[in-house]
Amino acid sequence: MRVTMKIPLRKLPQIKDISDSYLKAVQFSCDYAWHNNIKHKFELHKHIYKGLRKQFNLKSQFVIKAIGKGFEIAQSSKKLKGSKPIVKSAPLLFDKRLASFKMANKSIRITTNSKRVDIPLNIPEYYLKYSDWEFQEAMLIEQKGKWFFNIVVSQEVCADFSDSQITSVGIDLGINNIAVTSERQFFKGHKTKIKQFQWLRRKLQSKGTKSTTRLLRKVSGRQKRYMAWLNHNISKQIVSGVGNLFVMEDLTYIRKSRTKYRKGKSTNRWINNWSFRQLQEMIKYKAEML
Repeated sequence: MRVTMKIPLRKLPQIKDISDSYLKAVQFSCDYAWHNNIKHKFELHKHIYKGLRKQFNLKSQFVIKAIGKGFEIAQSSKKLKGSKPIVKSAPLLFDKRLASFKMANKSIRITTNSKRVDIPLNIPEYYLKYSDWEFQEAMLIEQKGKWFFNIVVSQEVCADFSDSQITSVGIDLGINNIAVTSERQFFKGHKTKIKQFQWLRRKLQSKGTKSTTRLLRKVSGRQKRYMAWLNHNISKQIVSGVGNLFVMEDLTYIRKSRTKYRKGKSTNRWINNWSFRQLQEMIKYKAEML
């Protein structure tokens, strides 16, 4: 089981230095891939790896991450037929090789351009219950001028129930009702709201201008956040109800099987736009935490 802790940071020179260098490396990678029409990440790596390390004085792991991120941004922009992207922010991932974290020390030790440094953390009391969990990775992000570390910790979970303790709940996913449980719980999917997103996206896609392409990205982001918010609330209500064993359907071929036997573009569009897998994953990790 994995949990992400969002912890605020003070503006420190070490943080700004490594973040600025990484952002410039991502922009350089993106520009090179864009102008030279690079088709594969490994091809981009071959062309610019040594130059990036020397120019920005970055560790090899940071350079590899910057190349991958820059290539991803360039490819996404080309698919949307947009202009050359300007990278304004780039979250920086510190894995176990680049960072170490212990709750008791109230700090995180990270690798910077020159050395390893300890960054003090103001850890909220709510997260203290994860003090004995194992550190996995930390993501350095900037939001509206504020810095945060998204620190991921994990713990092995062993589900051990005796027959007398098991109360199973079946969960079916659908269209008119996003989720229905065997305990007669019905969860609506707010179809009108999603249809509004779909209508706006089709309208923007039909124009195809640069300004509508930028707006399309924002609309897509709003739709994803809305769906994640709704899935979070539905999964929370399901898990907090009766039952400690949740049975869910296999969604491996949901789009192929359901669209094969249904008619109508609106139905197919609804199935393809809803994140059923995300809802199942949220139910799973919330149930594990009980």
